[in-house]
Order: sequence, then structure tokens, then C-alpha cells
Amino acid sequence: MVKQAVLAHRLFTGISRQHLACLAEELAVPWQAGLEGRRHAVRGGVRKRAAGAGARHQLVFVDRLVATLIHLRHDLPHSVPGLLFGVDRSTVTRAIGEVRTLLAERGCAVPDRPGLRLRTLTDVFAYAQAEGIELRLDATEIQVRRPPAGRGGRRAFVPGRKKQNTMKATVTADDQGRTLWTDALRPGRMHDATAARNEGIAICFPHFPDVEVLHAVVFDRLVLALVSGMGYERVADTACSATTIRRRRDEWIEAGVLGHLVLTVLWAYDRMVGLDLEDLAADSCITKAPSGGECAGKSPVDRGKRGLKRSQLTDGYGIPVVTVPAGANIRDHTLLPETLDEFAELTEHLDHAPQWAFGVDS
Repeated sequence: MVKQAVLAHRLFTGISRQHLACLAEELAVPWQAGLEGRRHAVRGGVRKRAAGAGARHQLVFVDRLVATLIHLRHDLPHSVPGLLFGVDRSTVTRAIGEVRTLLAERGCAVPDRPGLRLRTLTDVFAYAQAEGIELRLDATEIQVRRPPAGRGGRRAFVPGRKKQNTMKATVTADDQGRTLWTDALRPGRMHDATAARNEGIAICFPHFPDVEVLHAVVFDRLVLALVSGMGYERVADTACSATTIRRRRDEWIEAGVLGHLVLTVLWAYDRMVGLDLEDLAADSCITKAPSGGECAGKSPVDRGKRGLKRSQLTDGYGIPVVTVPAGANIRDHTLLPETLDEFAELTEHLDHAPQWAFGVDS
């Protein structure tokens, strides 16, 4: 057990002692009111004992607030604050649940605007339109312990791809990456778009037409994947999962913007670094496709299982410039004409003349 005076230091909580005292004074009244309301519901009437009688709290309100701030700032499991305060993990879990509700009702502070609080997504859109701020909207996913066996909707915590018990939250930030608002945690299986609709994002766009919402985090990861040729699992991190990248990619393909994105990335790379289009290489590769798809076909090298073939054209430094997908049972030479045709269209946008000096690997 560590002294409470040490745990209240700025290194643990992220705020000064004066700010912590003001926050505790502001939240103590609604916390006490909620506590008395729950006790009244359990008793079914007014209290029968004098105020102050009965068992004492293992964690007073200030300790509950400090434990919550430590958990949120350092992303520690509930057992760590329990060890620091000398209480059981379940006590910390209840305390964090109570305080986080109070913090959410208090709202999110706005950078450089003291006294202004954003409590709903509508407040965020109104602030962004008034200040001319571009918003960044994305969901983050964290792993949690397996819910109890008797809990309803237990399977909803397991998303389709991650196959682990997770919870999600949608985070809205400004163009400098500063958090403006976060919605409530939800089970991992709920789609990001569904959660945004539940928060009323469809109503916000017509009422605030000047607000632009950028999927900047996903865009950065997708650009990195296009430039480097790495898989989505390698470019993903805690801020943006591979599942989110794939989902946004599919949405942009349906909207017809992914082709323009590829051209923009190649054009920018050609201007900043330079594409070596005088010495090109073309080859094909086969990958597995266990989930099938429109282009999947029987793989001749994997006992007829479903697979994909990619006919790819790279510049002299190995940077992919053209990729043509097809079924795994399609011969390589039949994809080469289509690959060259797409490269000819690409050179028109890059202001390069085609140089037909290929090293074709048979």
C-alpha cells in the first residue's frame, strides 16, 4: 500500500494538486447524491439510521477519483490501483465505474477554451463549425476480461475478426490530434458506423454542413501500406487496427475514391522521392483466400483451395505501381496485357512516357 499523498502527485494523475482538489469538490456532491439514490432504491424508503452510521468506505471519494485518474492516464488494469491502495480489485472496479460516469457527465474540456465543455457529439460539431476546425473520427478497441457466464449479450464482446473479448469507443479529435470527445464504451462486435449512428452523427451533418470529418488516422496507415507494400497487420497499431483499415478501404472502393487515392499517393511519391520507370519488373504471386471473394479461384499449388493471384508491376526500386487481382487458377501471361494497359494509363497521370524495358520472371 502506497501513501495517498504520493499517489495524488502529478506524475500519477496528470493534473496538479490544486486542480485535483477542485475536481474532487465539483464531483463529490453528484457522487454522494447518486450513492444515496441507490441506497434509497435498495431500502425501498428513507434511511432508518443516523447519517454517518454503518460501515465505512474502503475508498473515500478522493481515493476513488485518484484511482480512476491513474487508471485512465496509464492504462493500468484494475488490480494495480487495488494493490496501490490496499483494496480488492472489485472495489477499484466499482469505484472507476462510478467516477467515469461522473467525468462523462462533466464533459470534455476544449483546448485553449477554459470553461467550455463538450458533452455530446452535437456539441462537438457545433464547436467545430464555430471555430472552423476539421474533425478526426475513429474507433479504438481494447481487450477486456471475459464477461461472466450469466451475463446477457456475452457473445457481443467478441468481434468478428479479433476473436477476443474487446470493447470499443469512438474518439473525436481536432486537426492537431487533441481529444475533444469520446462516446461510451460498447461491446466489440458493434460496428463503428452503427455506434456513430446511435450517437446521432447522421443528424449532425445536415445541421452543420461546414464541418469536415477526416479519417486521417486510417488514411495515414493506408498510405503507408500502399507506399511500402506491407500488410495491414504490420502498419496497424493501437490507434488503428487492421480491421479498421480494411473496412475503410472497402467503403472507399464502393465510393469510387480509392483509385484516386492510389494515383495521389504515387504522384506525391514521384514528386518527393522519384519513381524509376525506366527499368520495370513484372511478376505474379499467389496468396490464400480462405474467405473467398469475387476474384478467388482454385489454387494449383494448394490442393485446389481458394486463392488469389496478383499480377504486379514495380519500378526499378521495387515500389509497386500497378496491381491486377485475379483468381489463383489464371495463368500469369494472360494478366500481363491488362497490367501493361493499366501502367500506360498511370503514366498519363504521372507525366511519364512508357518505357517498355521489363524483366518478366517466368
